[in-house]
Amino acid sequence: MKDPQTIIEAYRRADDEKRLYLFLECRSLRHQFVQIEHEAYHERLQDASALDKKREKGSVWRSLWTRVAFDKS
Repeated sequence: MKDPQTIIEAYRRADDEKRLYLFLECRSLRHQFVQIEHEAYHERLQDASALDKKREKGSVWRSLWTRVAFDKS
C-alpha cells in the first residue's frame, strides 16, 4: 500500500482502529486524514440536524390522537 491515493481510500473504508493505525503510520498523509474526519463529522451534524427538524415537525397522526385522547369531556 505505497500509493498515497490507495492509502487514503483504505482510510475512508476503515474502522476506527485501522484509521488510528494508518494515521500513526502515514505521517505525510495526516492532513488528508484530518480532512476526512472533518467531512464525516459535518455529515453527522447535518444528519442529526435533519432528524431534529423531522422530530420538531411531529406526526400528524400523533397530534390528532392527542386531541382525541384529551377531548373526553
